[in-house]
Amino acid sequence: MSEWIRRGIAAVIGGVTGAVFVKSIASPALERVGRMWEFGAVSSMLSQLLFMPVLAGIIAGLIQPLRIYLTALAAHGVVTATAIAYLQMPFQAGLIAFLISGWSIPLALWGALLVDARSSGRAQRLRGLRDLSYGLACFVTVFAVLPPSVRWLPVPFSVFVAWGVPAGFFLWLAARNRRAHAEDEQSYRRLRTT
Repeated sequence: MSEWIRRGIAAVIGGVTGAVFVKSIASPALERVGRMWEFGAVSSMLSQLLFMPVLAGIIAGLIQPLRIYLTALAAHGVVTATAIAYLQMPFQAGLIAFLISGWSIPLALWGALLVDARSSGRAQRLRGLRDLSYGLACFVTVFAVLPPSVRWLPVPFSVFVAWGVPAGFFLWLAARNRRAHAEDEQSYRRLRTT
């Protein structure tokens, strides 16, 4: 299978997953539990808005790590097309305007940066920013998945899922990226000594 086909498949999976998560899982749950939360519902709605392109970039980048940023841009295009064709929610006009305006493109690229494990290129130059942004990405993810978690899971388990799963994922991602960087540095040192 060619790299372009794999990139297209990764972009479609990432883009459709982001839009379907918001439409089919997060938005109905937020409508149900958000009435009790008042301002908490606003933060969850904003997190879902931000989370959609980030999720598309993360999934596309995990599936296709070569030319990861181009794949994330393609996933952003797919999530935008899917949102226009598929999403019917209270903040649809704002969401589509946000996606079309281009403000969400940096979020898709940020999702790709979070999963970029290479020790060269942009991942190396932006390594400090990436390492600092795992916590922010975790908080955005937590507030995006909190309504579905509270809606469909029992209370003590729902809080663990909403906080524990994103925290575990981003800790794993940070460890994976550090390990890949250390392995690349060791390989580079071996080549210099031979």
